[in-house]
Amino acid sequence: MVSGSPIYSIVLRYLTGRTGFTRVVTGFSVVGIMLGVAALIVVMTVMNGFRDELLTRILGLSGHGTVYAQGLEMDLASDFQVQLERLPEITEAVPFVAGQGMALSSRGAAGGFVRGMQRADVPVIIQENLSAGDLTKFSTANSVVLGNRMADLLGVGVGDRVTLVSPDGAQTVVGFIPRLIPLKVVAIFNVGMHQFDEGLILTNMPTAQKFYKLGQRVTGLDVRVEDAQRIDAAVPDILKVAAGNIPGRVRVVTWQETNREFFGALQVERVAMFIILSLIVVVAAFNIITGQMMLVGDKRADIGILRTLGASAADIQRIFLLNGLVLGGVGTLAGLGLGLLVVWQLTNIISGIEAMTGASIFSGEAYFLDEIPQSLVWGDVGMIVVIAVILTLLASFFPARRAAKLNIVETLRD
Repeated sequence: MVSGSPIYSIVLRYLTGRTGFTRVVTGFSVVGIMLGVAALIVVMTVMNGFRDELLTRILGLSGHGTVYAQGLEMDLASDFQVQLERLPEITEAVPFVAGQGMALSSRGAAGGFVRGMQRADVPVIIQENLSAGDLTKFSTANSVVLGNRMADLLGVGVGDRVTLVSPDGAQTVVGFIPRLIPLKVVAIFNVGMHQFDEGLILTNMPTAQKFYKLGQRVTGLDVRVEDAQRIDAAVPDILKVAAGNIPGRVRVVTWQETNREFFGALQVERVAMFIILSLIVVVAAFNIITGQMMLVGDKRADIGILRTLGASAADIQRIFLLNGLVLGGVGTLAGLGLGLLVVWQLTNIISGIEAMTGASIFSGEAYFLDEIPQSLVWGDVGMIVVIAVILTLLASFFPARRAAKLNIVETLRD
């Protein structure tokens, strides 16, 4: 039995005393683990940020759940709104009118999703991201707020006029005539999400009701809760309140139902990327096996001498196990530092690459967002580090076991 201190001295000597091809293989294994850990941290940070940013912006505009009721008059909707906001889990209920439309100007045309609401109910994310104009004239007749990308497509600015065209219209003797309404641009927003900056047409409630010939009716109410993940728990209470206030059939659609395929695809992609990039660490772990087996072959005589001096098989196994674990630990810590550094400077790195290549790496048209998102989750970082250490430990076990089982007589004879 060898005490702890000599074992650590031997481990250190074996770490620093590698020569030739053994040193090369060992170096590649450490670098491989470092790159694998760093890549996992960066990718998981971006994937988490992508999901969080999309969720924040989508829910910031459309709410956590939508209550639909046929023939819902505005007066009745206002009473229903008050009743809903009395529920402890509901933080806000907003009546709205929604439909499809196309905006025309003398310079272009763009299709979009029309949404009508009261001035006080304009989403905070739009109020905080106005790039031109303001909402003081939002409640005036035939006013409209556009996203910056749609405004660019139409070639209009604040104070300019656009014509909103409905897919519905009237069939006359001269053919189909679509419904038209002239609107004045009072503000332009930029929420940084391509889907809304190019596709949302926001107007006041009376204008939307007039455009879609709804009279005093509304499409439904958007509701928000304290925790978006618990919207399903609030649905029974919403339906219970609706049963006592709204005649006819009432339907509640949550954000999970509306975006199930989209966020499901994001989760699948996140898991797939984690598995694929984990293979880098697995390959590096195999390099550790190779390096440790070569080290065992180089140190056969040393192992025989240690055994004759009283070292047990467990001591020999511990020496080589610690040796591999230290290599994996160095690679993991280096990867952790590199990954955090890249995450910290990711925006500057992307900008530098784009400046050198002239190509757009993160396009809003492809990824919905204008800037690369980041959300560093320390739980994910900890999981990555633990997985890397476990893989290193498993990779070191076989060579260490092999060293412990070497025959003393044969090692001394060699």
